[in-house]
Amino acid sequence: MKNVYVVLIAIFSLFCIIQTGQAQEITELIVQGDNAYKSFDNPAALAFYKKAVETDSTHYEALWKLARAYVDVGETLSDKEERKAYYKNAEACAQKSVAINPEGGQRIPVSEYCNRACCP
Repeated sequence: MKNVYVVLIAIFSLFCIIQTGQAQEITELIVQGDNAYKSFDNPAALAFYKKAVETDSTHYEALWKLARAYVDVGETLSDKEERKAYYKNAEACAQKSVAINPEGGQRIPVSEYCNRACCP
């Protein structure tokens, strides 16, 4: 019985280490995205935020920043269909971020993304 407790503690400890590592990775990706955004490198910012969301699809900050990046990159695209796809992605990220944290300090104006996606 004592061995079972030791194994459970070891598994729990490993889980905590993995979670901590994942949180650090997401934080680093967001910081890299923020740095790219500050440098007006919106495609790079989008890539970093996208990777953060791929790591944790429920991370509020990564989602709203990814929505913003999709809009920023979409605005530069000349192909109407490609631009519309970027706006649709922005809308999906914005809606998900609001669903996760409806009272978030960075509430995304979802209707703005919907309008851009429908009427670019």
